[in-house]
Amino acid sequence: MGFWFWFWIFLAIAVLAMVVYVLIALSLFDRAKKIAGPIAKLNDLTAKLNAAAAQRDEEHPPVGALETPELVIIARRNELKRSSRERKEARTRRLVKRIKDLDFDESRLL
Repeated sequence: MGFWFWFWIFLAIAVLAMVVYVLIALSLFDRAKKIAGPIAKLNDLTAKLNAAAAQRDEEHPPVGALETPELVIIARRNELKRSSRERKEARTRRLVKRIKDLDFDESRLL
């Protein structure tokens, strides 16, 4: 086994490695082509969102809290309490429903 034998062995290993790298690159290129369509749609949606966000900033300037009347603050606080209470009640209803629907014959409970 002389010089040329080992030369051809190492050359074959290098060529095989290059072929593997080319196959990996082709696979990545195919995946990138598949993703190009959704990325274009995402860019369109992002542009629409940015336009809506820029338009929203022009609507109402912020009002200082010291300038708001007491009745408005009390009404806002009552609304927050009501929505918090409703969320808690809805959560309780969901938990009760989940307990009622619980099947005790499931294998994970045995």
